[in-house]
Amino acid sequence: MFKRFYLFIKRKKDIMHSFNRNLAYMSAGTYAYDNSIKYIMRCDRYTIDKANEIFQKNYYQLLIRFVILLLRKMVFNQKIRISEFHNKTDNFSGCVYRPVRSITGYNDSRIFDFHHNKVLTIFATKDDFHSVLNNNEYFKDYFPLPKILWIDETNLLIMEELIQFQQYSNWQSKDYLYIIQEIFNRYLDYFNDCKQKGNISYKSPESFLWEGSESHEIKSILNEIHPILLNMNYPCLKLHGDLWTANIMLIKKATNQICMIDWEYANVYLFFYDFFNLMWLEVYVNNNEFYIYHYMDGEMDTYFEKVFALFDLTFHKEYRLDYLYIFFLNFYKERVLSLHKSERHKFINRFKKTIGLLKKGSEQKQKLSQ
Repeated sequence: MFKRFYLFIKRKKDIMHSFNRNLAYMSAGTYAYDNSIKYIMRCDRYTIDKANEIFQKNYYQLLIRFVILLLRKMVFNQKIRISEFHNKTDNFSGCVYRPVRSITGYNDSRIFDFHHNKVLTIFATKDDFHSVLNNNEYFKDYFPLPKILWIDETNLLIMEELIQFQQYSNWQSKDYLYIIQEIFNRYLDYFNDCKQKGNISYKSPESFLWEGSESHEIKSILNEIHPILLNMNYPCLKLHGDLWTANIMLIKKATNQICMIDWEYANVYLFFYDFFNLMWLEVYVNNNEFYIYHYMDGEMDTYFEKVFALFDLTFHKEYRLDYLYIFFLNFYKERVLSLHKSERHKFINRFKKTIGLLKKGSEQKQKLSQ
């Protein structure tokens, strides 16, 4: 516990060191951490309000919020004054500095310019820089992405447009439903093209298991999957890998539109991985069961039937939970297995708790229908 606490403080101090190395991209003003200690921002009312509007606050537990605020007041209360703007890039004046890309350990940084509606990403390595460009090139014909304005390969910089979007906290039920409809329709087009081009491989759920002493952690989950589904081969293809509401921007103009961001986890996954990842992370991070209950109630059956049929498979409604279990095997291997044991247990326990609530809800509905 104390080690994790120490590492948390060290990581937050590293943000300030990184900020000091990139002052040339920041506009003049006084800067300090936000109350959640996730980013450093210029201390003027417009920047503070805009940053609060854009960046989600995901600390829901009261104790965690209290500790974070206490650290902000006592440890991370330093302010930095930038008296002169060096204008290192044309028509860009940063006002918020934030570490990004958790897959790299937050070694990359993103600087936001609210005045010119631009975002500058500073990469730590050439591999990560080129990975972002390759993913953009691969997915841009299928999914709406922020426009890349310019690239500086020498300094590993990418400038993108800053999308103006509807704040997540203001989404209504119709917005959630629009998002899921838009996601499925776009993925259907993408899947169809992948099928035509042969960009698909096949794996069984058992292939997501691993050798070693830690496999017992999810044995109970494996035992819940019906043998028929467990022994099937499922199509796998390159997907977003981190699709959830924080990475889906809802643009409110004359008509609704979406924009999908943060593709650093793009890799080969089970074909339904992104859909369940959207449901699961919405529960795990945002404590919001809207999508997962919508799925369990059968409201997404038509979407899943179309996706399964595209790959010549049948979506079995009676196995809704089993598909969720199979997704979690894939998620656990790709996102959880490398974490500390205590973190792994947090994911497993939360997943089991969620499944328990889903089962209880299904049982109650069956009793009411009898």
